[in-house]
Amino acid sequence: MPDCSAATRASVVAAARDLTGSVITNVTYYGFSFENEDWDCGQYHQATMGVELACSDGRQYVACWGDAFGHFGLELVAGAADDIFLNAPEGRDFSRHAWWVPFARSAVSARIIWRVGYVDRVASEPDEPAPVAVTLVCDQHLVWVAAAGRGDNSPMSRGGFLLGTDDVLVTADRQFAHSIGLRGRRYR
Repeated sequence: MPDCSAATRASVVAAARDLTGSVITNVTYYGFSFENEDWDCGQYHQATMGVELACSDGRQYVACWGDAFGHFGLELVAGAADDIFLNAPEGRDFSRHAWWVPFARSAVSARIIWRVGYVDRVASEPDEPAPVAVTLVCDQHLVWVAAAGRGDNSPMSRGGFLLGTDDVLVTADRQFAHSIGLRGRRYR
């Protein structure tokens, strides 16, 4: 996501609400620099810029890091990646990965995880919650897409990761998600 994001609380919540009930037929990760760049880190996938979710009815959504809520949050935006990423990062199709296959068979429920203190907030809203992740659920299957990255040397890291960074990770590992602070205490 470019700096100066136009996302708002209302637009992020509306995107999650609109995505809910959809069947996701195509999943593309964005932001690879090299042809054979490693994206599979076992417990999580590295989707540096974000994830595009294409639905069976033609609608598209992008979960990406952005600065609308400070540096940085996870923004869920209605639209195609080509319209959102100005620098046209490389994308790779992950629709057939085991984490994503169930979403092509059942409708999804999307929820935003909002947190206070996980992002470098804007001066005008220092105590307002910022979105750090979106959870996607269908049947018993759950995937998190989060603005998070490695932060081994930071005293603010949890499980060796920082939430609210200019990096996106995807996980379907509940224990890993909880270890880095992705718990749904504040959903919208």
